[in-house]
Order: sequence, then structure tokens, then C-alpha cells
Amino acid sequence: MSVYIDDAFIDATVGGADRRFRSRWCHLVADSTAELLQFAARLGLDERWLQRRGEPGEHFDIPEPRRESVVGAGAVEISWRESVALVRAHRAGETFDLAGLRALDQSASDSANATTVRTPWPVPPAGV
Repeated sequence: MSVYIDDAFIDATVGGADRRFRSRWCHLVADSTAELLQFAARLGLDERWLQRRGEPGEHFDIPEPRRESVVGAGAVEISWRESVALVRAHRAGETFDLAGLRALDQSASDSANATTVRTPWPVPPAGV
């Protein structure tokens, strides 16, 4: 079980008429609601700030200036694409496998970067 923070960096202004806060925002997500709430409590986040409670995409918004301290507290850094994969896994009732996802991404990247040497003539068998 893990808690993750993505790199979405969504530009937004939040707050009421008396107090506005502009920042770029990331998403704090976890493998389970209980784990997310426990971690958020350690960070001093108010449970009322949890968005989409009970849904596959439940999360806390974290302003960019606080992201480093969230990572320092133990959140695993993930890309926004990996965050989407986590939501999809939760929606399907599956376990999110970050290591497996990264291995697949690396394999795809390696394949895309592989250079194939093509010759205009057949290559003779070794030893000929």
C-alpha cells in the first residue's frame, strides 16, 4: 500500500472572496481511502478537503510549493499518466501496480528507441 503525488501541476486559483490562493496543483492519491486519510492527517490536511470521496479518483489537491514536503513525508512521486492509470485500476477493482506499469513503459520506450539496421541485400549466414 502506498500514497502517491503526481506531477499534474494544474494552474488554478482557489478560496473565497476574502482569501484567494493561486498556485499550480498536484494530486495526492493512495491505494486506499484509509491510507490516504491517515497520510493527509500527518500532513495536517483537513479531511473535508478530500475530493471525490469514495470514488476511484479520490484525492487531495496539493499546491506545488508543498509538493517537496509531501514527498519528504513519504509520498511516492508519479507522473500524471501514472495517476490516471491508478484511477483506472481502482475503477476496475484492480490493484495498482506501479512497478509493473513502469516496466511496461520502459519496455515500450526501449522498443521505440531500438535501431533496426536494414540492408538492401540479404545478409549471408554467419561463417559464409
